[in-house]
Amino acid sequence: MKTLSTSYFRRSFASAAIALTLVGAPVLGGVRAACAADATVSFGSVDLQKIQAGYTKRADLERSIQDINVRLSNQLKTQSASDMLNLPQQQELQTLLSKAAPTDADKARITALQAQSSKDAADLRALQQKADATADDKARLSALTAQQTQARQVLQQLSESYSDQFKTEADKINAQFTETVKQAIAAVAKEKGLAVVFDSAVAVYTSNDISDEVIKRLNK
Repeated sequence: MKTLSTSYFRRSFASAAIALTLVGAPVLGGVRAACAADATVSFGSVDLQKIQAGYTKRADLERSIQDINVRLSNQLKTQSASDMLNLPQQQELQTLLSKAAPTDADKARITALQAQSSKDAADLRALQQKADATADDKARLSALTAQQTQARQVLQQLSESYSDQFKTEADKINAQFTETVKQAIAAVAKEKGLAVVFDSAVAVYTSNDISDEVIKRLNK
């Protein structure tokens, strides 16, 4: 069973930086047009890596994504331990485990599902080791073996589902981060009368770096 990884978090922040390459003109054609129309167009730049490092709430964002990772990984681990449940049962268990405040009835149902899986697993082991199996035993063994195979396929699907859920929730947090930074850059650029702000990573030279001002605005 795959374990959810926060390496995705690092890649997402890199993607967020790429998304902030230009603020003020959506495409280079727009920049050229602006320059042609007004020779006094002012340019600026920002060091996005420096902004990320200087953003005091970044640790909170990292912690939020790590908390999501831990929560979903623990749910997946709990479901993986019940590896004899069929798809409807695993979906029910997933719903119950995802509740922030499960009721006593929810907890009892979780215990019942886990107990059922444990019993079926124990029956399967016993039948596999039984030397003088009857026809009924063989039929039961065959049914439980098929059940286990299907259940493991279900768990693989659930693993992928949890990974998708982690990505969706992490993407939402990173999108909020990206928008916050873009708004801060736009605000500083407007104050300084800048028409275009480049990421310093793609600008050969700029003498008007506004990174420090952006960091101060973000950390207000």
